[in-house]
Amino acid sequence: MAFIPAQANGNIHPCRFVSMDASNQPTTDFKVIEDIIVAAPIAGIAQEGSDWPPLNDAHVTVAGYAAIAGEAVKVFADGEICLLEIASAVVAGQLLKTNGTTDGRGIPVDISSSTTTAQQYGAMALHSGGTAGEKVKVIVKTGVYTYHA
Repeated sequence: MAFIPAQANGNIHPCRFVSMDASNQPTTDFKVIEDIIVAAPIAGIAQEGSDWPPLNDAHVTVAGYAAIAGEAVKVFADGEICLLEIASAVVAGQLLKTNGTTDGRGIPVDISSSTTTAQQYGAMALHSGGTAGEKVKVIVKTGVYTYHA
């Protein structure tokens, strides 16, 4: 497996879309954030696990993150197969984009004729999933989808 080594520029959950942090340019560091900007290109998907043990301790507030600001985070890049947390039902074969909120979870690209705005996608579902919070197997595939009649 090949990862893009990056640095988190905010808290990043496992299995979420990430994008370059445009607020940090120009810099030589590859800093990423959970994909919260719908129009921004998706860089990939954050690593599948946390670097914290699964503790049930009120003093540990960062448990569960793949990385917090300043920490290294591995990013799955184009062609890699990994897990992506979804925000709504997806069907195998669908292109997935960020849900456009602050958490970088995946939703299907809207391929209807009513959506003419270009959509940044970051993966293709390899398995179907139906519940928000579920993780599905995807292949990282970044690009832009635009409806053409």
